[in-house]
Amino acid sequence: MINEIPNERFELIPCPVCGSQSNRLFFKIRYGDLERKKSLDYSALGITENTVLFVKRCSKCLFVFVNPRIKPEFEHIVYNDCKKNMYMNKKWLKKIDSKEFTAEVLKRKMVRVRPLLATLSYLNLDNPLTLFDYGCGLGHSMSLAREFGIDTYGVDIAKEVLSICDSLGLKAADPVDFDKKYPDIRADIILFQDTIEHIVDLPATMDYLRQKCKKDTVLYVNAITPRLISVEKKRKHFVKAHFVEHLNFFTVKTLDHLMGRYGFSPLPRVRISNVRKFKDIIMLFGGFVLYNIGLSLTSSFERMYRYNPRM
Repeated sequence: MINEIPNERFELIPCPVCGSQSNRLFFKIRYGDLERKKSLDYSALGITENTVLFVKRCSKCLFVFVNPRIKPEFEHIVYNDCKKNMYMNKKWLKKIDSKEFTAEVLKRKMVRVRPLLATLSYLNLDNPLTLFDYGCGLGHSMSLAREFGIDTYGVDIAKEVLSICDSLGLKAADPVDFDKKYPDIRADIILFQDTIEHIVDLPATMDYLRQKCKKDTVLYVNAITPRLISVEKKRKHFVKAHFVEHLNFFTVKTLDHLMGRYGFSPLPRVRISNVRKFKDIIMLFGGFVLYNIGLSLTSSFERMYRYNPRM
């Protein structure tokens, strides 16, 4: 039997969604056959051109995930040591008053404003609100929320982005340090955007997130699907299906399964309160059909949940 574990920094894991130890090979590829980015250097993880990366499918719940993967205690290497070149090549990232930084912020905020507004549509805006951004990056969503008068907090494991958040006056920290700096924070909104595919230890992260919830907290999450692998395999060009950082490939069913285990129930995509006339019912039905057709064709999707653990 071939040893799939490349070195001591990696390990085989059970399915992070259902816990099953049984999984089958879904896909494998040499690291050298992936799109190479000048800003990334994974040699600190012991990864070489010939390192083979394995993607498995759980035999029980059908979740698709990279296995073996980096051990949680070495996750920080991926987003710090391996990305040093990114900050060297884009020195403007640390110059928050530069034209380049301002332009980048504008583009990123345009993408992030819709998920924020979507979560707000499920909340009472007459009450003061707190937002928690898990995987906050450069703090674009946090800055938006702050402009709306929302008390905002975030976590990330990349030291450079936390330094930039600090320069912007944002309240962000490493998850280990967050509770020391901001004890007892419970959020009305949790943003989990462009992050879940990167998570090494999904059960630990989900447990951490529910600790930040109030009853009825609204959580936004988006995910990439296994179809992304099939699409890029057909193109023979692997860019987004990058199996060092992109580890988790969800369907709506597997994401609902994971979220449900931690007390999160899916929210309807279309608010029923918007249905006032017969034509609204037609639009609702048509949107439902198109949405489900789209899910079968897309390589990513988004979902919102409410935290309401069973008593």
